[in-house]
Amino acid sequence: MIQYKHFEIRLIRAGSAVALLSAMVGFPAHAQVEPVDHAAIALIREEGSERSQIMEIAWHLTDVFGPRLTGSPNALEAGAWARDRALEWGLSNARLEHWDPVAPGWTNERFFAHVVTPQAYPLVAYPEAWTPGTPGWVTGEAIIVPIRSVEDFEQYRGQLRGRFVLVEPPGQQYHAFDSLPWAYRYSDADLEERALAPTPQRVAPAQRLQIRKYWHAMTQLPTFLEEEEAAAWLRWGNFRGISPIGSVASLIFPPVWDPPFPVPIVNVLPEHYGRIYRMVDRAINVSLEMNIQNSWHEADSMTFNMIADIPGADRASEVVMMGAHLDSPHLGTAATDNAAGVSIVFEAARILKTLDLPMRRTVRVALWTGEEQGEDGSTAYVYKHLFDEEREEFTSQHADLSAYFNVDHGSGRFRLIAGATTRALADILERWIEPFREDGLTTVSALPPGGTDHVSFGAVGIPAFTFMQDLTTDFFGHASLDTYERLLEDELKQNAVILAALVYHAANHETLLPRPADLPIVKLSPDILDQYVGLYEDTPDYRISITRTNGRLAWRSWIPSLEGTEVDGEFRPISETEFVLVGSRWKTWRDMLVRISFTRDQQGKVDGLRFSRGERYIDAKRTQ
Repeated sequence: MIQYKHFEIRLIRAGSAVALLSAMVGFPAHAQVEPVDHAAIALIREEGSERSQIMEIAWHLTDVFGPRLTGSPNALEAGAWARDRALEWGLSNARLEHWDPVAPGWTNERFFAHVVTPQAYPLVAYPEAWTPGTPGWVTGEAIIVPIRSVEDFEQYRGQLRGRFVLVEPPGQQYHAFDSLPWAYRYSDADLEERALAPTPQRVAPAQRLQIRKYWHAMTQLPTFLEEEEAAAWLRWGNFRGISPIGSVASLIFPPVWDPPFPVPIVNVLPEHYGRIYRMVDRAINVSLEMNIQNSWHEADSMTFNMIADIPGADRASEVVMMGAHLDSPHLGTAATDNAAGVSIVFEAARILKTLDLPMRRTVRVALWTGEEQGEDGSTAYVYKHLFDEEREEFTSQHADLSAYFNVDHGSGRFRLIAGATTRALADILERWIEPFREDGLTTVSALPPGGTDHVSFGAVGIPAFTFMQDLTTDFFGHASLDTYERLLEDELKQNAVILAALVYHAANHETLLPRPADLPIVKLSPDILDQYVGLYEDTPDYRISITRTNGRLAWRSWIPSLEGTEVDGEFRPISETEFVLVGSRWKTWRDMLVRISFTRDQQGKVDGLRFSRGERYIDAKRTQ
């Protein structure tokens, strides 16, 4: 993986004639003043403001196609529509590129849920994606089962047949007075704070043990509930505790579970979940009835990326990409997550093609599926086009890809562009966004906010950018109220104009955009690898085994006191002392963010390792 070098925050403030720059250690200043084509920007503004089709695009994606779960007929229909629309606009080689699915296709056909006693009322809830259905109508009582480790299973064995299981207590609902209001314009101070690198944090052993025990229990819980013939698992339907009042949210599926699930899982409106939980907790019986009917599909033909090109001129083999994920949760109609991003990208492509502005490089549009499960679609693209896995080397397409721009943060206006991992990149972007500072895009940062499809490209050394956007009352991602009504037309139009301008300038830049570094592909001898083979631990409660396999290091970690807690993976070298994770369950390039490095004592012998994922890390000493 690329070792990102972070620089001090760099702002273009409204009213200033030039960017306020601060030096970044280790990078020379960019000598030339980056040209800005104001005439082209004016044309882009006019087309995007006066003849925009962005809300028509968004309407099709939301009202017509609805939720676009990866592997579902809805997603395939939306992708086919996007391909056909791209061809109508004159884009070239529009196609659906298929990739191997990680789960079968799934569609919920019918769902009915009621509380029957002590008072009857309709239950607002949604079945989790990839959950099995019920054998017709099922009636049973609710029961609280506060599982925290697998040892807790035994006390509930024989008590769950035909019952609706609640595991978690209701969480804290969002309140405006103790957090940001839902409609919020970021200030310069906010942007500066969000652009700074996080401080590395060591994971405390006690905290790690507690988390591992809990997630180990959650891994085993669906199978346990199936064995006990529970009617369903009811979950507090709030996404990360931030979903708005009145909305049901979904996690899609947690990374510890492989779909399809063995037992029905139902996300319940937090207000309804809380009422049921409090009643049962006070020894008042609550009975429910439920009927879940689903369809399953062969997903091979339904997992895809929609790709289309605007061919370039004298440097047509070189490419600038922009993309957004077309797939979505199965709740609502997925307006802000991510019909908004798709509409921005698609409208930017329409603007550029309609104006027929001269562009030296090819502009490629990508609409991904599988993002919600871990950037599966964009990862598949990287493996197909940019990296030869068999030879473990990059392709010519990797050499010719100048940059990737990603959109996936709601309906608010662009405020910060992230991914400028070198001083040269920052200088270029600051000039390109200068005409848009009055529109709110004022900040360039090295840090990408959140995980989405730009990660797949940034991890293999491609300049990859994403945007932080204003929070609005309309960001309801993963929630049942994420519908067309959440979209802000003026802000979407503005964002499409900005994206089109940035892509236009990248397509006409004198050279490919500067890369942070070449991603090293290193092959180490068995003698060097064998120096790292051994056992490591930071406490007796957490052990790590390192072995050698096929020119790589194999990792295995476990908690001796907990059977079945083993986690393993393979790491390939990027230097003589640093390794990155490969071969994960979904083979996502996000795993390039998971690293191990080794330390040596004064005699040069390996005496420890550091395991890190983002800003969190574990240090372990070698024991043998």
